[in-house]
Amino acid sequence: MKKTPFVTKQQVEEIVKQFPTPFHLYDEAGIRANAQAVKDAFAWNPGFREYFAVKATPNPYLLKILKDYDMGCDCSSYTELMLAKSCGFDGEHIMFSSNDTPAEEFAYADKLGAIINLDDFTHIDFLEETIGYIPETISCRYNPGGVFTLSNGIMDNPGDSKYGMTKEQLFEAFKILKSKGAKYFGVHAFLASNTVTNEYYPQLAKELFELVVELKNETGCDIRFVNLSGGVGVAYKPDQTPNDISVIGAGVHKVYDEVLVPAGMGDVAIYTEMGRFMMAPYGCLVTKAIHEKHIYKEYIGVDACAANLMRPAIYGSYHHITVLGKEDAPCDHTYDVVGSLCENCDKFAIDRQLPKIDMGDYLVIHDTGAHGFSMGYNYNGRLRSAEILLESNGEAKLIRRAETPADYFATFDCFDEKLGIVKIKHSINYDKEDEKFLSDTKNYPSQRDVNITKKMISEVKNYQKFLIENTNYTIDNKNIIFFNYERKKPYSDTNLRKKFTYYCNKANVTKIRMYDLRHTYVATMMGEGKELYLISSRIGHINYSTTVNKYGHLSNKVKREMASATDKYI
Repeated sequence: MKKTPFVTKQQVEEIVKQFPTPFHLYDEAGIRANAQAVKDAFAWNPGFREYFAVKATPNPYLLKILKDYDMGCDCSSYTELMLAKSCGFDGEHIMFSSNDTPAEEFAYADKLGAIINLDDFTHIDFLEETIGYIPETISCRYNPGGVFTLSNGIMDNPGDSKYGMTKEQLFEAFKILKSKGAKYFGVHAFLASNTVTNEYYPQLAKELFELVVELKNETGCDIRFVNLSGGVGVAYKPDQTPNDISVIGAGVHKVYDEVLVPAGMGDVAIYTEMGRFMMAPYGCLVTKAIHEKHIYKEYIGVDACAANLMRPAIYGSYHHITVLGKEDAPCDHTYDVVGSLCENCDKFAIDRQLPKIDMGDYLVIHDTGAHGFSMGYNYNGRLRSAEILLESNGEAKLIRRAETPADYFATFDCFDEKLGIVKIKHSINYDKEDEKFLSDTKNYPSQRDVNITKKMISEVKNYQKFLIENTNYTIDNKNIIFFNYERKKPYSDTNLRKKFTYYCNKANVTKIRMYDLRHTYVATMMGEGKELYLISSRIGHINYSTTVNKYGHLSNKVKREMASATDKYI
């Protein structure tokens, strides 16, 4: 099957005018169509629900798309639970499937009313000790051991997996949980990863259906759901045939009618936790060719690296690559497509047949919508890229900004040493002199300037309140420093530099180079990613991009970056 990008060269050329490469791009129309197809495939089961594996693509904008289809979240950590809550998912729509689970994560899952899926027999006592009781609805993860086979051979080896309980442990767990107050039960199993066959779910379902019939007969437990977890894969390679979710759903339906219905269990709900199948084909990594190297092999260097997409480097995974604008050109060149990390495994493709690649060409690395951005990291000080949603109407929407150096250094903000990094958290600090200045209208050349300043203060106070109520930020009286460059007339450059240096010193900032135009000082600082927000009522305009773009001596790229940084913050 030919792999065709969901974005064109012309669209990318428009997107990069606002958001530089590399970036992860997602196809809203594709995500929605696939979500509906999954719902349709299991519509025969009234209780069906897909709990999307948040670990695959933890972005609230994408989770909210799935929420439109009554899907839930499969969470495995405290922060994933926080993300699900922030997106408005209630407890019934959150499945907490974790392993080696810290006590605070069980406690938070219980606080949210999430369905807790126990990975191990010992977790029964651990959970009870942590929250003081056993929830009425509980699930247990099953591991049958041995190897899992389909008609085309061995798919995976559950016996080597750290997850789940043995059959004997599972039966004993149900009995104990029931005695401790549990009323409604579920069984979960994940036996193979990224299966590209329509057989996997039906065979797994058959094994689990037979298991729960036996469980019910032996323990008397009220089994309400069977969770098939994930494992339904995608066709990363062009010569693979993609899974057909309608065929998969029909296959599960068949064994449901054969096993559960005759056993009087025709009301059992089917749950799934598909991450890869839900998102992978509907995301790609867009990157630009920036270098070529001709030694013992032919190399194309791109501006993305394994920090943006880890799978090829650590798994040797295949991700198809399309050179935009050359989709129909002959693939008559052999390249290694590489990133910039100081690791020889930082390769997106090895000995890949591709069209001739010229510097400046845009490459689409396919199927990165799951386990792409989410597995990113900061080795070599590389920063994570932006995430962009290609909306159904064709517009590009930023759904996560790219990291800045300030993000990279943010975890040093608790130290007093001067590291050349701004030590600021989230509160507001006014200088006594400026407190008087801000309240004294006579010192301003016009009332308009006073209104702008008050508006900015109001915005930041609202932001501060939001942070206090919704995050774990603490207040230490160092944060956003407001000051004004002018009273009745502009400061001279010399006095302005002194004033600016004074505020930098107050914020524990080491010496910072300033530029020649006072109106660009603040925008330049923010455009460089400094975590110091110096906002002036005399910057010229409420719309910062107007101010920044006014100065022609700045390059278009710098102007865009500075305008974007300031506008986003304000």
